[in-house]
Amino acid sequence: MLMTSRPAGVLAFVMLVGALCGCAGQAPPPAAPAPSAAPSVAAPAATAATAPVPAAPTALPASEVPRGAIAAETRIRSVRSLVNRTREMDTIGASATPVFESIESLKDWMRTRDPRQQTARALRSLGLEWRLDGELLNGWMEATGARLDALTAARATLKETKDTWTGTEAALVREGAPPDIRERAHAVLASIAEVEDGLHAEIDKVLLLQSRTSAASLDVEDALDTIAGALREERKSLLKTDSPPIWKARQPPSSSQPLSTEISATLDENVRALRQYAARESRAFQLHIVLTLLVLIGFFRLRPRSHAWPASSKGVIAVARLVQRPILGACLVALLCGRWIHPRAPLALYELNSILLSLPVVVLMKGIVEPRVRGALYTLATLFVAERIWESTWAGTFLERIVLLGLTVLSAAAVVWTFRRSAPLPALVAPGWWRVLRGSSRLAVVALAVSLVSNVAGNVSLSRLLTATVVNVSYAGVVLYTAALLLRGTAELLIRSRELQVLHTVALHGDLILRRVSLAIDAAMMLSFVMVVLVPLVKAALGELLVRRWGVGDFRFSFATALIFVATVYVSIVVSRAIRMVLEGDVYPRVQLPRGVPDTLTMLMRYGVISLGFLLALAVAGIPIDRLTVVFGALGVGIGFGLQSVVNNFVSGLIIMFERPIQIGDAVEVSGLSGRVRHIGVRASTIETFDGAEVIVPNGTLVSSHLINWTLTNRSRRIEIQVGVAYGTDPERVMTILTDAVKGESGVLADPAPFALFRAFGPSSLDFSLFLWTSDFDSWTRLKSDTTVRVNKALHDAGIDIPLPQQVVHLGGEASG
Repeated sequence: MLMTSRPAGVLAFVMLVGALCGCAGQAPPPAAPAPSAAPSVAAPAATAATAPVPAAPTALPASEVPRGAIAAETRIRSVRSLVNRTREMDTIGASATPVFESIESLKDWMRTRDPRQQTARALRSLGLEWRLDGELLNGWMEATGARLDALTAARATLKETKDTWTGTEAALVREGAPPDIRERAHAVLASIAEVEDGLHAEIDKVLLLQSRTSAASLDVEDALDTIAGALREERKSLLKTDSPPIWKARQPPSSSQPLSTEISATLDENVRALRQYAARESRAFQLHIVLTLLVLIGFFRLRPRSHAWPASSKGVIAVARLVQRPILGACLVALLCGRWIHPRAPLALYELNSILLSLPVVVLMKGIVEPRVRGALYTLATLFVAERIWESTWAGTFLERIVLLGLTVLSAAAVVWTFRRSAPLPALVAPGWWRVLRGSSRLAVVALAVSLVSNVAGNVSLSRLLTATVVNVSYAGVVLYTAALLLRGTAELLIRSRELQVLHTVALHGDLILRRVSLAIDAAMMLSFVMVVLVPLVKAALGELLVRRWGVGDFRFSFATALIFVATVYVSIVVSRAIRMVLEGDVYPRVQLPRGVPDTLTMLMRYGVISLGFLLALAVAGIPIDRLTVVFGALGVGIGFGLQSVVNNFVSGLIIMFERPIQIGDAVEVSGLSGRVRHIGVRASTIETFDGAEVIVPNGTLVSSHLINWTLTNRSRRIEIQVGVAYGTDPERVMTILTDAVKGESGVLADPAPFALFRAFGPSSLDFSLFLWTSDFDSWTRLKSDTTVRVNKALHDAGIDIPLPQQVVHLGGEASG
């Protein structure tokens, strides 16, 4: 009986361990009912019959217990460290309460109001809040998921360690191991039990946080779907009459609330959004305050020096006016940076920021524009503030339509008066920009006329959209123009400052740098205008076009990724040029480098920056390298067949770059071509012949062909002058005359000294060669001419004739006679 019960007990233990290993990290399942009462047990039974039974944990022998205990304690410490690393979860837990409260308040708002009855502004504001909360929740879901995976893996490791040491302790008791060894195993199990409690508590905590986050994420998705549907209905109603004609709409509808109630509700909603954002993003406000104080301190320190700044441009004048009013200037800079400091702010904060921005912008531009243009500036600022306040209140009332009608009329009158024929505005902007502004003003007048007719006829949605668009676009243009003036003025003051004028690059290329910086500032302002102002107006169409995925096969791309890729590569090219300018202007003149090394370093830096920019463009555009395998494969086939010479020239360019057999300025001869190296590229080099022609030579030709470099290590050149004298002349005397004639000549080296050789007996003369060296390779041809003249004069003074070629012809008849 005992022999039969022990195998059964072992089998039961093995099955129990296998079940525990199979459900590691899960709660123990409830006791299974009898097979006859629960058909669902058939599947686990079949699995148990087919799957291999996991082996029971192996107990450690007594001799391995000390070393195994050290390894187990190491694993336990790692698990304990993982459990104690709760900073991220604590941060999420502390931030979760205001976010969940925000979501609940937004849900209450949507339960009390029908989104389909709200204005587009209210829907955009509401959707922005939901999206901001959704982005936080998505990040929290990823963080809690990663944390839960790590804790679950740690629990499995801890359970396996516990099973091993439980079996080890039982085996040690059976074997009668020494008390110290048993105590060691018991200590390990005690440590496991201690960590296990904290691990389970941390898992429960993360699971609860993940569950609440998941539920809130579902609420966000439902709300965004509802808002998106309401916005679609809003866009569809733009060409539909949504109100009676204005002469029939004097009485408000019976369902409308009093005006004071509408205004109070709107203000309460904006205040609620601002409070929740301030509680959630307090660090952003702290950063904003610190930035304002730093700018204020800097302006107070610069104010005494600003009176001496030259009024060389409107940008400098604008910066000077800004610095001379430190408080107003600091507020202007802080408000201009508001959108970048608060990228996740609700729409109410952006609207408040834009309203507050109108005062410093008007004060600053007052001293820049002519007095005749200031009226238009004041009118635009007033219209913008009125439009912002109007769009936030009075929705769906007769008063809204009256105010909208007045805004439309005043806006049209302001546009017509500003861009009239006698307006002074053309003198303030470039001719090209004036044509753009004049065409835009005509479109604005047409849009305002359509808005006026739509409001009167009853299409209030279209009228509201057109009027708000014209006012907002005009105001945004003035604000960005102000920002561009300030940036250009700051750049000009920095470039003209004494601190930067000590740099050779700035001193030599200051005007060029200023033009490039101004162009970059204008481009940035235009991009900001398009992205911040125009794109939201056509977001439904343009946004879908930009993010729509295109491609062939598995390779996909969008216009947005293509634009980001091109922009990043272009910026890398501009940066490489700027680095080259700094290296050539300020670095190389201050260090001693071998000839040719600066060009090599410049080329390496240039192509290195461009290559890094290309890889960065791939990363920024979200294009993984594995999606370009098809392109790289096609490129490899092309290299194998048609691009061998291109690759050969590229590799040869790298060889020339590092080996430096030729350098810029060298005089070379290759393949019958003589000239100077003017440029060394990665694929080909440029050689300027002595006749002035520029020849593009592939780098492969320079590496594989016989190349003569006259100036590789030095610029010395040997000159040979050949001369013949009459027969009967003393050769020793001739060689002495030749060497004496060129000694002391300017440009002729004394070491090695000139020397003459008797070459041969010519047909009509004794032939000599005079050899001399010069260190100035650039003028060796002129030196050869001068020394030849001196040799001729020396021979003439010595009475030595240079014979003419002679030939004796013997006639046959005379010879026989």
